[in-house]
Amino acid sequence: MRRKFSVRSRRQPPPVSESWWRTRTAPVAEPAPPIPVPRLKQLRNGTSFPHFQFDKMGKGRRFHDVVVVCASFVLAPGRLEPAASHHGPVFADEPWDVAHPTLSSLREATDVLLRKPGADVYVTGAARALDWTPRSEWHAELLVHRQCEPLLKKTLRLTGPRQWNWHEDAAQRRLSDPQPTLAVPLRYELAYGGWGFDKGDDESAPPRTHAANPCGSGWFGSAAREEHPGGRHGTGQPFYGPQLEHAATALQHANQEDARPAGFGPVARFWQPRVALAGTYDDAWRERNAGQPYMDYADDFDERFFQYAPADQVVAGGLRGDESLLMSGFFASTPRIEAELPRLWIEALCRNGAGAERSEAMKLDTVHVDLDEMLVHLTWRLTLDQALDTVAVDLFDRPVAEAAAGNGTPQGVPA
Repeated sequence: MRRKFSVRSRRQPPPVSESWWRTRTAPVAEPAPPIPVPRLKQLRNGTSFPHFQFDKMGKGRRFHDVVVVCASFVLAPGRLEPAASHHGPVFADEPWDVAHPTLSSLREATDVLLRKPGADVYVTGAARALDWTPRSEWHAELLVHRQCEPLLKKTLRLTGPRQWNWHEDAAQRRLSDPQPTLAVPLRYELAYGGWGFDKGDDESAPPRTHAANPCGSGWFGSAAREEHPGGRHGTGQPFYGPQLEHAATALQHANQEDARPAGFGPVARFWQPRVALAGTYDDAWRERNAGQPYMDYADDFDERFFQYAPADQVVAGGLRGDESLLMSGFFASTPRIEAELPRLWIEALCRNGAGAERSEAMKLDTVHVDLDEMLVHLTWRLTLDQALDTVAVDLFDRPVAEAAAGNGTPQGVPA
């Protein structure tokens, strides 16, 4: 503790040098302003589903209060019914391989995001051969429609285990015929992609990775095993091949330039094409942010970066809650399941600091189908710019029919 001296003290302060005094009296830099405290002070959840509130910074250093509501439903034909317990929210991405998260596909994706421009529909778990009969290949199809309007349709070819036959030229490696199987895990480890080395790479160089799927199989780089000690393909030894591919474009050989990873699951934020949406973080960006308390997003940041589903599994504008899922080729017990979303939307009655009220609809922006648990997990999101000074929110679940019939449809319910 610094000793205090007063004019009444008989003791005098010790002599100090001029340089010491200057260091003690030099102007002190202003501390960075703290992150704004959440404006949302009161949240009452009138639904039976769990919720989570957090704050996030958006582009332009605009802070937002965000609320998510998560619910789980039993995957079965007909309208989805609530599960015995609800899963979520998911607080962080969960990779299958926690030791190598950047080189692993995701078991599930986080709900803690600012917002999603569209709605993610993704599938995890294992697809199973019909009638519990081993099959060498079959097609799996995911279809989402609203009444007669198709919103997304995707078909993949699933195969049993197969191998890349050895050839010193990676581009000449061919896939063996698939073996019969009872199930195919829907993981990007079983899709086209991978890592490897190119000819001329230094022995200490890190491996090169396939930008869209570093954990897959079929992309090996140009160097054979004997050309680089770190090569992943042993001389003369077969290597496991992909079991997921696009139905319309079968793989012809390894290192195929036009080959794309195939999958129904969430795409990691480190992978292309998703990571490109994060924008450009270069010297110009660092210069613009120099001296700022918070680093802003890049000028070319695209909020589609927050979407986890493959681009062809994103429903533009979001979902209403009365859409249907038609899934075939995923189940051992039945050729297909057509399930209807629970026809619910969640109303948020918002009040600002001046007492003015408004009604908004939480956006249904995530549908996660878990085949292993036979559950469908839904996430609704409310994103509030703190400039609106929303201090209180009450949540209620409503039938979709109310939104369709009402003249004053709350903001956020898709038409």
